[in-house]
Amino acid sequence: RRDNFHLTLQFLGEYPAAACAPLTAALTCTAQKHSPFSLTIAGLGAFPKGKEAIVWAGINQGKGALITLFRTLEKELVQAGFPPAAKPLSPHITLGRRIHLVQSIEELNRSLPDLQAKFEVTSIALFVSERNQENQLVYRILSEVLLP
Repeated sequence: RRDNFHLTLQFLGEYPAAACAPLTAALTCTAQKHSPFSLTIAGLGAFPKGKEAIVWAGINQGKGALITLFRTLEKELVQAGFPPAAKPLSPHITLGRRIHLVQSIEELNRSLPDLQAKFEVTSIALFVSERNQENQLVYRILSEVLLP
């Protein structure tokens, strides 16, 4: 589902609805310190999960700005009382979950050598993930802050 595409800066886990206000405040403080920037995605990768995989597109250009944004957000979240990220940022956009690959990721990349897209990062958002009636993850924005 294209409307589920996003880039996770920090996975927080489960929190009560009351946590939304301090999380949004941390997003706002972070956004005020950054300007919009460009990212280029290129190449596919996968996180294997048994016979299935999570398939993702990697970030080719713009990683520096993205990592700086991640570090600022992490600092703001820690100051708001949330734990630091459990692992370093591995920038990617998840394209699909529970994918049965019929060829290797390497073969897919060879067959799609020009797979590339550029887009502008103009906001950061707080998402909640929920399961729909088909038991698929659906992401819903709880708050979004524009980069000035």
